[in-house]
Amino acid sequence: MLLARFFVISVLTLVPLFLLSSGCSTAPKPGEYTARELLAAACPTDFGSASKPRTVQGTVWTKIESKEISGQFPASVRAEYPTRLGVEVTNLIGSPQAWLKIENGKTELKFTAENDKEFGAPRIEQTLGGMPIEFALRLFAGGVPCPEQTKDRDVRVKTSSEGDLEVEERVIRTNEVTTIHYSFTRYAGSPWVKEVRWEKLASNVGRSAKSKLIRMTREEPDSADGAPLKWSVVSEAGEIRVRWKNRGVSGLATKAGR
Repeated sequence: MLLARFFVISVLTLVPLFLLSSGCSTAPKPGEYTARELLAAACPTDFGSASKPRTVQGTVWTKIESKEISGQFPASVRAEYPTRLGVEVTNLIGSPQAWLKIENGKTELKFTAENDKEFGAPRIEQTLGGMPIEFALRLFAGGVPCPEQTKDRDVRVKTSSEGDLEVEERVIRTNEVTTIHYSFTRYAGSPWVKEVRWEKLASNVGRSAKSKLIRMTREEPDSADGAPLKWSVVSEAGEIRVRWKNRGVSGLATKAGR
């Protein structure tokens, strides 16, 4: 009897320790991956193309805090990355409140007539909550902000001492610099982005110079493709939190590393 009791107590003691040690080992270790491998995990080249778009559709709950509009709203979403996004924000009884449409690089953001009177007509250069409109298509498709790796950009990558990825993107002609800091956990055996710190540095020097800083968090990878079922973006302009109620995705190439 004493031996059995000792065995039970030992197991009950070891289980929490095992769970604790397992939880602590979820993040990739410093030096486990190269900077280019982490960049490929954060920004896979096969995320979606015009010939084979990555299509995501469903409904979400959104919480928006900004000068333009604040509150909690359901919304329907259809993203066809990299060309199209349609978001219809409604109130709790299903009446439309705002529409966001992106198609082939052209963006349209509209409020209802009633919301125009209350908040003023939206401007495209504004954010939706804390999210810059330029990020909307990729984020709703399940991705993260990524550097543009084109001939007119100088993109440099390195890993930090904590195992994070640091990216500097410089526009060669204008010398404009954007930095992106990615923090990872592990999902399905591969690095998975859990946090992003995106900053466009001021291009001029002086009191009027001001950087543009965005922070993003991602949670609950979808078993279908590894995209987050919950994500949020916070900036000086406000905050938006998104939680998928139901989500369908097609045009998949791989499940991990989104």
